[in-house]
Amino acid sequence: MQNFIEYHINRDSRKTFKVAAAETLYAGDPVAIKSDMTVGRAAADDETVIGIVYGGTVGNSALYGAPVFDYVNAGFAGSRKESVSVILGAGHLIYLKVTSPVIGKPVVATGTAAGTNQYKVPADNAKPLSHLGKIVAVDSKGFALVQTV
Repeated sequence: MQNFIEYHINRDSRKTFKVAAAETLYAGDPVAIKSDMTVGRAAADDETVIGIVYGGTVGNSALYGAPVFDYVNAGFAGSRKESVSVILGAGHLIYLKVTSPVIGKPVVATGTAAGTNQYKVPADNAKPLSHLGKIVAVDSKGFALVQTV
């Protein structure tokens, strides 16, 4: 079954990390490693972003705002000692919700909460190494196909 952010992800590129204690993560969230070797949501224009959440603890909803039943928890929470699979490395093609997407432009984290546009095209004076990838295609709903770097 294909994850909603996936278009083409290279084999063996997903690594598992524990979620930071005070965090709840969802598929598509940009993440950075915290001092205790867990992962949490990346801050705006964060240069320490290591990847993008792909999935996590079995039985939980990866999607923000998904229906919550008695046996399903929304997101992957550090308070429940859950883990996430993070897409690492370059060359992947991933669907992301990007604010004002433009083909050929770089993409960075916005630092906003799940359920909102967590990615944006940075200002022209942004540091060139702080981006996650570049936009290679855009659809009419604001989703962009991003090639990771």
